[in-house]
Order: sequence, then C-alpha cells, then structure tokens
Amino acid sequence: MEYKLSSRLEQKFREIDFESLVVDSLFDESAKKVRQWIDSEIKAAFDHFNLTLDEAEGRAFLEAYKDGTKVLIIDGETVLIIHKPQY
Repeated sequence: MEYKLSSRLEQKFREIDFESLVVDSLFDESAKKVRQWIDSEIKAAFDHFNLTLDEAEGRAFLEAYKDGTKVLIIDGETVLIIHKPQY
C-alpha cells in the first residue's frame, strides 16, 4: 500500500528538511570558528614559550579529564584550559 501526502504536508516536510540543513550548516560554521580560535590560542602559547613543532613532543602535552576538560601543559606549566560546555 502506498501513501500519498497532501500538498500541505509535503510542503511542511520540505520546510523541515531545509531548516535542518540550515541549522546543521550554522553549527558546522560555529564549530569551525571555535576550532580556529582554539588553534590560535595554542599557537599563541607555543609562541610565548618559543616552542617549535619539533620541540612540542618533548615539552608539551594535552591532558584530558573525565568531565571533558582539556589542559595544555608546556614545560610543566598549565598554559591553556579548555572546558567542555555544559548543556
């Protein structure tokens, strides 16, 4: 048996699909901007400590906690704390 939706319902489903695409694209853009911001903060910390990518393996590490918080540690000093958002 095949069901046929009314034209109003078909239009409503098209609007819902469009809205979800818009929301997803906005979320992707926001996530990209947050990622760029975090990258710039890490770069600033590396610059502050005169740390090159070659030296990073021995002098820097990222520690993750159960609550989602991440901490960048360079030369034994905490230089950046990234908290996971609470919803």
